[in-house]
Amino acid sequence: MAVESLPNELIDCILDNLSSNKIALSNCSLVEKAWVLPSQRRIFEKLGLNGHADSLVKTERLIAIFDEKPHLASSVRLLNLWSFNNVEGPEKEMLHARIAEGVIQRLSKVETIELDYVYWPTLYPLLRTALSDAFQAHSLTRIAITGCSFHTFADLASLLSHATYLKALTIRLLNCGRRNEPTALDFAIPRSIKLDEFATDDTDTFTPWFKEELCPIAIRYLRFLRMRIFCRNPTTIYQSVAFIVRHAGFSLTKLELEYQNGLGDSGLIHLGHIPNLDSFVLDICKSRAGTDILIPWIRSFFQPLLNLDGHTHPLRHFTLVINIDFDESDPDQWDQYAVLNRLFAQPVFAPLELVTIVVKGSHQLLIPTEILGWKLPFLKGSPKLKVDLQPWRD
Repeated sequence: MAVESLPNELIDCILDNLSSNKIALSNCSLVEKAWVLPSQRRIFEKLGLNGHADSLVKTERLIAIFDEKPHLASSVRLLNLWSFNNVEGPEKEMLHARIAEGVIQRLSKVETIELDYVYWPTLYPLLRTALSDAFQAHSLTRIAITGCSFHTFADLASLLSHATYLKALTIRLLNCGRRNEPTALDFAIPRSIKLDEFATDDTDTFTPWFKEELCPIAIRYLRFLRMRIFCRNPTTIYQSVAFIVRHAGFSLTKLELEYQNGLGDSGLIHLGHIPNLDSFVLDICKSRAGTDILIPWIRSFFQPLLNLDGHTHPLRHFTLVINIDFDESDPDQWDQYAVLNRLFAQPVFAPLELVTIVVKGSHQLLIPTEILGWKLPFLKGSPKLKVDLQPWRD
C-alpha cells in the first residue's frame, strides 16, 4: 500500500527537531525519496574535525563521501576544528594535508567557523592557507576562537583580517605571545569589517588593535557586546572595556558584562553612553565584593539617566546575576537592594518590562522570593520582578 508523502514544510519541521541526532536523521533519509536530501543536508550541516592522528581514517571516509556526492560538501554550514595541538606524529602532515585539500577547500557555503584549542604555529602551511582562504568566503559571517594559541597577536590579526564579511566574532581563552607587535596589513582595508556582535574575555588585548587607524575591524556598528572582565591589570582592563562600550554606544542594543575578582571604576561606563540599549545583563556573582560596595556601584550604571528631563530610556530588560553566602539568607542582608526599587520607579525607566535577579548560592540555600519582593515592592507590584534561584556552579 502506497504511503502518501507529507508536505515538504512538515518534513522540514520534523527534521529540524531531529537536527542534533544524526542517527535519527540517517534513518529518516531511508523513509522515501522526499526525505533523502533534507535529511542529508542536516547530517552534514555541522562538521567537526579533530587533529588527532587517529582521525585520519574518519577524514578519508568523509572525503570518499564528498567524492561520491559532491553536493553534500555544500550542505556544511558550520565547520569546527578542535584539538589541533602541538603534538607531533608521523601521520600529522598527511592528516593536515587531507583536511585542507579534501575537505576545507570543498566547502563553499560555510557560515560559521569554530576553532577550539588549535595551536596555530604547528599547523602545516597547507592547512593554514586553506583556513585563511576559508575566512574570505562570502558566506562566512561568524567566527568563534576558543583556547587557541598564536606566536604573536599579529598572526591572529592577520587571520581575522581575511574575514571580509564577518558579522559576529567570539574570542575566549586566547594565548598569544608578543602582543605588542605592529599589526598593519597591506591587504586589509581599514574599518571594512563591520561587526554586529563581539564577545571576548580578553578586552585589553583587542582594544589597542581596534584603536589603530589601519585596523580592518569596525566596532562602532556593534549591536551585541559580551565581555567577561578579569581584573589582571585593573586600570588597563577597565579603560579597555570603557573604550569599546563608548565607541559602540549608539548602536548597541544588547550588552552583557561579567566581572570577576573585582569591579571597575563606577564612572567609566554608564547607560548614558548607550542611548539605544534594549537588554542589559550584569553578572557580578564572582566579583568578590560586598553588598555595601555592589549596590552603589550597580546604581552608578543608571544614575546619569535620572537627568534626562522627562525623556525615557528604551531599556526593557535588565538581568542582575549575584552570589550570596548561606548566612545572607537573613532578610536584613537585603535592605540595600531597596535602592534599586527607588531607582527603577523613576519615570525615565517606564519602558522597563522585566528585572530578573539571578541568585546563585550553595545547593542548600533556599531564599524565598518574597524576601526580594519585600525590598522591591514597586518592581514586584508592577509586576516587573523575576527572581531565579540557582545552585552555585563554577
